[in-house]
Amino acid sequence: MSVPSVSVEPRVRLAVWALLRDIHGYRLVGRRHPELSPRLSSPVERLDLAAGEAVTESGRRYTLIGQPDPELAAGVMAMFYQWHPFADPVLVSLEELPRIAEEMAVAAQMAQALRDM
Repeated sequence: MSVPSVSVEPRVRLAVWALLRDIHGYRLVGRRHPELSPRLSSPVERLDLAAGEAVTESGRRYTLIGQPDPELAAGVMAMFYQWHPFADPVLVSLEELPRIAEEMAVAAQMAQALRDM
C-alpha cells in the first residue's frame, strides 16, 4: 500500500480513527476521508484533541473527523499488522487519550524551547 509523499499530500482527513502504540511510538490508524481507504500514520509528534488535529514526524497534518473509535479502528489496525505481529500494536483507550495528548504537547514545548536556546 503506497502512500504519497508529504509534499504531494501534506494534509489528510482521517475518519473512524484511533491512536495506537507500537514499537515506533504512537500512530494514528483509521480511514482516509472521504475515500475511506485505510491509513496508518508515521509516529505522531503533536495531537490536539480539542482542535481535532495531529502532526506526525513526517510533517504531515491530519484533521481528525469525529470522535476516536478504537473498536472500529481495530479492524484497520489488524489489516496493517497482520504480517507484523512483532510490532506489538496496542490501541490507546479513550481514557488514556487525553493524558497522552498532554504528554505530547509538553514534549513539543520542551523541544521548541531547546531549539530556541
